[in-house]
Order: sequence, then structure tokens, then C-alpha cells
Amino acid sequence: MIDEQGVSMSPVIIDDDVWVGANSVILAGSKIGKHSVVAAGSVVNTVIPPYSVCAGVPAKVIKSYDFNDKVWKSVTNRH
Repeated sequence: MIDEQGVSMSPVIIDDDVWVGANSVILAGSKIGKHSVVAAGSVVNTVIPPYSVCAGVPAKVIKSYDFNDKVWKSVTNRH
């Protein structure tokens, strides 16, 4: 029965200099951009852009680096 369900596979891409916190889960088809941080216990199921901090279940981007102002800025659309 279980073997009749089939298997779907998608690559997981983790770019350079990514920090993944303890007990985080990165699901198939996810991509984490370079210099990003995944908070401990997060579940990543989508694309996380470069220079971002994500957290939660499912993981959402909570901060990103603004190269114009050279500061980390909170992301306000965390729905």
C-alpha cells in the first residue's frame, strides 16, 4: 500500500555561508540563498532569498540585509 503511493523527489539547494540552526527541517524543493540564517527549529518549505534571516513553522523571512543603507531590516509582511 505505501509503495503504491509513489515518490516525488526535488533537490534541496543550500548556497554558500548558510547557517542552519539546531533541529531545523529543510523540505524537498527548498532553496536557501547565500549568507542566510535559518533559526533553530524552523521548517523551510520554500525559497529563502540571499542575505535573509528566516524563522518559524513554516519558515518566513523576518529580516533581510539592505545593501543601500548597509543595515539589517525587519520584514513587515510576516503573515
